[in-house]
Amino acid sequence: MNFLVNIVSDFMRSLRNGYAVVVLLSLVFAGQFSHAQTIVNVTTERGNFSIELFDTVAPATVENFLSYVVSGRYDGTFIHRAVADFVIQGGGFKFDATTQTFFAINLDAPVVNEFSISNTRGTLAMAKMGGDPNSATSQWFVNLADNSANLDSQNGGFTVFGRVIEPGMTVVDAISNLPVINANGLAGVPVVQTTNDDGNVTSQLLGVQMSVSAPPGPVISNTFDAAAGLLKLKVAIDGAQFLGVSFRVVSLEAPVVIRGLLETVEPEASGDASFASFSSADSSLVIPKIYINDAVAARNARFVLTDPDQLLFTLVSVE
Repeated sequence: MNFLVNIVSDFMRSLRNGYAVVVLLSLVFAGQFSHAQTIVNVTTERGNFSIELFDTVAPATVENFLSYVVSGRYDGTFIHRAVADFVIQGGGFKFDATTQTFFAINLDAPVVNEFSISNTRGTLAMAKMGGDPNSATSQWFVNLADNSANLDSQNGGFTVFGRVIEPGMTVVDAISNLPVINANGLAGVPVVQTTNDDGNVTSQLLGVQMSVSAPPGPVISNTFDAAAGLLKLKVAIDGAQFLGVSFRVVSLEAPVVIRGLLETVEPEASGDASFASFSSADSSLVIPKIYINDAVAARNARFVLTDPDQLLFTLVSVE
């Protein structure tokens, strides 16, 4: 009980010092419900990871990518480029064991550039020819770091059309740390190396298989309970303290205002990526997804504390 009392006290003290907690209200955004995104599973000999495609953000690029997945043209390709702290890249080539050479897969027509989302860590984007923004075909890459300063302004911006679902970046990072070779005109090809009983080292390309699956059930941490009129939120405060707390809607008129209910505060043992993330640096909390009836009603809602005494928060922005 003392532990809970201390957490509540810290929570209140943070608010009164000007820290913000964020809450989202989804009913205001009726009609903006987002549909479940397509999930593509990537299988490699160094582990598997899944990708959430941004169907509505980059529809032409997603359709292009899925044409390669569904037709099986990505199966048997390999990761042909790995640059530490930059990208891993695939979707371009297969290996002919008879001739010991690489060959390009059959390509569809280039897809129109749809750049709108920054090339941050974990995002999936399309490679293209220099000087031609609309030249992307089959080659894709995963950003290993925040490459927005470089890739967002280059060649019309590189189209981000998906993201690696955590904890998949652990696998992607492991691939990026493999030894690399130069072969058949390609530089930085990651390989899996093994040593046989005679001490000879052999290198094997990292093959890829892809498949489309139904979206997994959502991890629901933040919901609006219409019957109770409460926004129920789980929040990570500066990444160090985790709380569950509810907010009551004070006003649905713009701007939306909600009130924090101190009596609902409960400690959480730990947090995850579905939690709202509170930063004391700018006194705001961003809620990645707000759910109503198990459907995402809003994304990246941001509230700010406007009345510390009354614990009132005002909506600033939402996707």
